[in-house]
Amino acid sequence: MKKTLLAVTVSITLLGLTACNSENSSKEHIPLDLTIAHINDTHAHLDPTENALAIQPTGQELFKFNAKLGGYPRLKFKLDELRSQAANEGRNFMVLNGGDAFQGTLYFTQFKGEEESRLLSDMGIDQGEIVNILLKIKNSFLPTKQILIGL
Repeated sequence: MKKTLLAVTVSITLLGLTACNSENSSKEHIPLDLTIAHINDTHAHLDPTENALAIQPTGQELFKFNAKLGGYPRLKFKLDELRSQAANEGRNFMVLNGGDAFQGTLYFTQFKGEEESRLLSDMGIDQGEIVNILLKIKNSFLPTKQILIGL
């Protein structure tokens, strides 16, 4: 009985919502062309570092290589390049930061996230995650726009 009542309620609701859209049914829908750049887990690596890495897919040989990791100036340069390319091609562009931008190097130990937040703000991040490490430390810059712009 409860399942039948739920099904009827959902059906009536959907029918009502469909009827609400009758005024806009003749409008042309314009697709959104959006490029999303996502960064994550930069862990206060403001400077680039070169690391020796190795991967070995199942059943494959070990593949060793060097990779340049981190570096906020490198990241900003690439984001600016992608943003410009999207603008030239008439596409919208959005930068998301999944968090863990702080704590991981001596920069965080020394500056308690202030330098990282300033540099992230300069990158033009549209939306980001403020991680709980910033809420645990007693920093004076947290309420300022330096950290809140873009994050």
